[in-house]
This record gives sequence, C-alpha cells and structure tokens, in this order.
Amino acid sequence: MLFPKALLFAAAVTAWTIPEDIGDGIYTVSTNDQGETVHNFVANLTAVPDAGPKSAKFRRQGLSGANNIQCFYDNLNHADTDAVNVNIDNQCGSGGVLQGDGSENGRDFYAVQNDVVSYVCNLSGNKNNCYASERQAADRLITADCGWYASGEDNAPDRSIVYGYQPRDSDFCGRGINGK
Repeated sequence: MLFPKALLFAAAVTAWTIPEDIGDGIYTVSTNDQGETVHNFVANLTAVPDAGPKSAKFRRQGLSGANNIQCFYDNLNHADTDAVNVNIDNQCGSGGVLQGDGSENGRDFYAVQNDVVSYVCNLSGNKNNCYASERQAADRLITADCGWYASGEDNAPDRSIVYGYQPRDSDFCGRGINGK
C-alpha cells in the first residue's frame, strides 16, 4: 500500500528543464502566476580565462551548517563546465539578488554552454543572495565528493540555496510541484 503513495509523491516532485530552443547564455527561471515555467535571457556568456587546475582539498569557509552534496557522476566537458561556472560567478559576484515572492517561488539563475548547465537555486520563498565565493566553495566540495568534472550539487540548507552543474538535459533546482 505504501508503493502507490511513493509513486504519487515522486510524480509530484519536479524541477527545471532547459527547453531545446534555448541557446548558450545566462538565464533566470521561475514559475509565473499561471503556473507556467518562464526562462528569461539575462546575458551572453563571457570568455573564461585559463585559471589552471582546480584543487579539491579546500572546504567551504564562512558558512555555518551542513552541506549536502549530491553526486550525479556524469563526466562533463572541462571547458564548458569552467565557462558556465565562471559565468554564474560573474552573475552572483559579491551578492547577486535572487528574488522571491513569498510563495516558495524564488528566482533561480542558470548558465548553459553546449551540453553543460551550472545553476544556483533559491529554495527560500523570499529574496536571497548568491555569492561567487560560495559557488566556488561548492565546486570544491562537489569535486572532492563526486570527482573531477563530475556532475553534482551542493545544497546549503542554512542558506536555502543550491549550487550545482550537470548535463544540459538534466532536471535541476527540484522542489515541490512545477518548481514551486
């Protein structure tokens, strides 16, 4: 009898999916009042400087609470992963605003290049901020737990925020029904 209930719950949990006609760039995604998913173009991707290899030995500093790392283990293209991550860093900077309307519909950002998406999810229903330093720390945690350029995400529940990167055709920022 528990099995049908579990299927119902799993069917109700959804996340964002990038439409096939979306080109490379930075976007916001949210659900409008009619329950429709809206992807808004923010900017073109910027060129990525060659920063050299990344180290996985450092841990997040400056945030309290636990980090929940989820590994998806997809091997991602190195150049595309670096590009989308740097572009999320540029978008977040030292406190990029993630709007919320109080209904658990926080605005999320993603950057997509070729077959890789990097994202930041505002899981609070209110205004929140993303930070390049947090996204970079999340990258180190994901690399340490999941492997070099393997897909994964870092859920920081104390901040109601998720940073991650996956293949373009993956669902991301899952919460509730229709991303709400």
